[in-house]
Amino acid sequence: MSDRRPEKTYRHQNVSASVWRNESPKRPFYNVTFQRSYQDGEETRYVTSFGAFDLWNVVRCCADAYLYIAMRMKEDRGEHQPAA
Repeated sequence: MSDRRPEKTYRHQNVSASVWRNESPKRPFYNVTFQRSYQDGEETRYVTSFGAFDLWNVVRCCADAYLYIAMRMKEDRGEHQPAA
């Protein structure tokens, strides 16, 4: 198993989105993985399927990840936001 960690993780209730930065010869690119946690007795387990009542949290995680990636891509291109 790899020791690689996501660059950023967002959580809404039991749903999470992890943003992964990858390098390519031209420029960095980003991928997102989603998972849902649940308790199985004392153990926490993770799956990549979602029920109807999880979907709003998937949307919220997706929006957070999208905004983060958009900001990082601007930074990668050298388009920094002015300090407030």
